Amino acid sequence: MNTIFSEFKKSPTVWRSAVALWAAALAAALLTGCVSVPRGEEAASYATETADVPFHAQGRFSARYEDKAVVARFDWRHTPDTDEIKLTSPLGTTVAVLTREGDTITVQQGDRPQHTQHLADWEDLATQTFGFPLPITSLSYWLRGVPAPGAATVTRDAIGRFDNLRQQGWTVQYSYAAAAREPERVDIQYGETLGLRFRVDRFLLLEAN
Repeated sequence: MNTIFSEFKKSPTVWRSAVALWAAALAAALLTGCVSVPRGEEAASYATETADVPFHAQGRFSARYEDKAVVARFDWRHTPDTDEIKLTSPLGTTVAVLTREGDTITVQQGDRPQHTQHLADWEDLATQTFGFPLPITSLSYWLRGVPAPGAATVTRDAIGRFDNLRQQGWTVQYSYAAAAREPERVDIQYGETLGLRFRVDRFLLLEAN
C-alpha cells in the first residue's frame, strides 16, 4: 500500500511546499520556545476522567518523519465506535480517507480502489497508510487536550488545563487561545525522528447517540 507521502510526491510543487512549510514551522517553534520546561509535574493513571466522547475537528496537519515532510488539512469525525478522517492537500485534493466502523477499516487513497480489512487495533492500518507510526486511538484524546486512558506524566497551566504530557513514549505540548478549554495547537514528538503538529481551526463536542 502506498503512503500519504507517495500521494504528495505525485505533485512536486505540493511536496516542495510541504517541506518548506514544515521547516518554517519548526524554526518558529524553536524561536518561540514551544517546548517548555515541565513545571509541577504530576504522574497518574487516567481512565474515567478522560472518557471517550464524540467530536468533530477540522484544521491543519503537518508531519516530519526522518527525511520526509507533509502538510495537509484534516477533517475528523469521531465517536467511540466510528471514525472518519479525511486528509486534503493544501491545493484541496483529497489525499486519503480512513473510515472505521467497529473493527472494519476502509482506506481510500487518491483515485485508487478502496481497501478494506478487519483489525482489532487500527493503528496498524493507519501506520501503513501514513507511512509512520501514528497512535490514532490516543490521538482522539490528545487532540481534545486530555491524556488517553492509562499512565501519563503531565503538567498543567495556571487555570488547570494540561499543557504538557508524556505518555506511551510520546511527548505532547499544547497551546490554547485565551480561556478556551480545547487546544488550538497540539505538537507531538516521538524521539528525534517523528514530529506531528495539529492546528485546530474548529472543534465541536457532539451529542452521544
